[in-house]
Amino acid sequence: MTSDRAFFPLVIAFVLLVATIPAPVAGTTGTVTSETPDVATPDSEITLSFDVTNTDADTAAYFLDLSLPDGWTVVDHNEPEDVTWSPDKSEWFIQTVSPDGSISPSVTVAIPADASRAGTIETVLRSRTGIQGGTTDTIEVYQNENQVRVANPRLSPTTVTENSQSHILTFDAFSVSADGEPDNVSISLPDDVRLRSIEKVDITNQPYEVNSTMKEDHSITLEINPDESVNTVDISFQIKARLSTTSNGNR
Repeated sequence: MTSDRAFFPLVIAFVLLVATIPAPVAGTTGTVTSETPDVATPDSEITLSFDVTNTDADTAAYFLDLSLPDGWTVVDHNEPEDVTWSPDKSEWFIQTVSPDGSISPSVTVAIPADASRAGTIETVLRSRTGIQGGTTDTIEVYQNENQVRVANPRLSPTTVTENSQSHILTFDAFSVSADGEPDNVSISLPDDVRLRSIEKVDITNQPYEVNSTMKEDHSITLEINPDESVNTVDISFQIKARLSTTSNGNR
């Protein structure tokens, strides 16, 4: 009995001692944003930048996981004090971020010579309480950085029906050059959409000469011959289209 009474206070003392040890700093809420180029070329290097913000009322810690396309490699990294890059895990450990504060790590990434046409960059922001957010960016990879390319298509009305009707199709064209040679842009529509006609072509605020051709496969080819080079322009054209009524998508 004597030994039992002596052991009980020791257990209580041990529990109290453990309870007074402060818990490690760990975030409960946070956000991450990214800054990446829209386009790149094979066998080149690009910089990816990220901004982690502590949206919690207390000082926080985070992990930021980075996912790259196959063959893309980190060749350099840059991070502020209290941030550690782990090449084996491809992640940053962000030790301390004050409330409403931000930390901005970045990496330099090498793109292989045989890179696919597009690469997706993803991040996941984690804290002790779980995943807080993430980013997804797609970088178009072109053999020539000055090659004309298109992105961000928009269709209005957004729904194509079995009844032929007019739609406005708008997209962004990049690196339209004034080198004396026409720039060609090809646009393919979904397999179940039949293009009936091209009614009007317009390039926003640019007096460009534009020739449009409707192909037998219902794709569209634009030939643009600008007076001066421009990085980005909005191109829109009015088309008449309808949904294919055949179940197998044959024209």
